Amino acid sequence: KQFKFKFGNTEIIPEIMISAVIQDHLRDVDYILSHGYSNDYLILKKYGLDLEKEDKLKILDTVLYYQKHFNNKQVNALTLKSMLNMFNIESTLLHNAGNDSAYTLDLMLEMHRRIKHPSSKQLGNKLPSI
Repeated sequence: KQFKFKFGNTEIIPEIMISAVIQDHLRDVDYILSHGYSNDYLILKKYGLDLEKEDKLKILDTVLYYQKHFNNKQVNALTLKSMLNMFNIESTLLHNAGNDSAYTLDLMLEMHRRIKHPSSKQLGNKLPSI
């Protein structure tokens, strides 16, 4: 599963290049979207990336967003799969970085849509204007 990128081709890079590739992608970024950022932070730090030192970066975490806006008492079992199920977002081939990223974005957009339009039953594909 991890090599099946649903939205294109999986690209495998040598571990030694991970830091450089991520830094290159972060060059003009203002926001990082994550699911469970505390875990991602530890992994990134292992590769020499300390995003906490980046003043301009803002971290959006779907787990913290959910706890703040939907259920601040639930802290266990907030896996990406379980949260996608909670919000009726179909997913396949999880544990591929590209797929997980796309689904994390879908999850954030759906949670935001429900906050902005709590009575709406229709699924929206776009983030409502703020």
